[in-house]
Amino acid sequence: MIARRGTPVVAAFLLALGVALPANAQVEPPFVVERPSFSTPPDVVGRGFWQVEAGVAWERDAVSDDDARTTLTVPNSIVRLGVSRRLELRFATTGLVSTSLRDARETSAADLELGVKYQIASQSGFGVDLSVVPMVSLPTGGGAASSRNADPSVIVTANRAFGAPALNLNLKWSAPSVGDDASSRARVLDWSAVLAFPLRGAWSAFVEGVATDVDTADVPTQWIANAGLGRQMSDNLLLDVFAGRGLNDAAPDWTVGAGLGWRFRR
Repeated sequence: MIARRGTPVVAAFLLALGVALPANAQVEPPFVVERPSFSTPPDVVGRGFWQVEAGVAWERDAVSDDDARTTLTVPNSIVRLGVSRRLELRFATTGLVSTSLRDARETSAADLELGVKYQIASQSGFGVDLSVVPMVSLPTGGGAASSRNADPSVIVTANRAFGAPALNLNLKWSAPSVGDDASSRARVLDWSAVLAFPLRGAWSAFVEGVATDVDTADVPTQWIANAGLGRQMSDNLLLDVFAGRGLNDAAPDWTVGAGLGWRFRR
């Protein structure tokens, strides 16, 4: 389903890549879904539209030969509101985070993120679709899932279509607070690259690589590989499933999940 704007879309998932077009050429603007890949596409949702994306994810990370920590998160939601052709407002939260290790389980609420996405350039004029996404996380959650401080982040995202397939590159900088002290912050850089491509009919797929580097000596870089499938159910609805595999000891062993993206006019 990845194609340039104005051409038919094959499926919804390449949208996760950021260049996917609408499943129906008459839908304006194109229906572009961000989940479930880690990467954020540069497309904005379009003036006059709301878009809701949500799902459930389960993660397993071995902490010893005999024990593993599991984490369930839901609804992993993002609400996007189109303000103009280039600008959207964004509200996001992981939601409930339930972590289990041995016989202990802790459930808490994650913080709320607010921000915007602004598209700087398009492939037709600049050779790539390019956007910037500044966000701030507010301490609305509690327990281990909350940082208890306001934390800034910014994503620079670029996408290039090569016929139907498309390649999306992301660089994300964030400064989460460490403990309760807002003056003590880590510096985190996330790099990601995702290739999206059409399959048969309304099906599409993506493969992705993600690296996360924290500027503390005792936290090694995480390397993760993700892949997923999408099925476009209508012009404004898609379903997805995905899986991720940690490529080194610093990364979680496995992540799996499923979700949906739905768009409607406000």
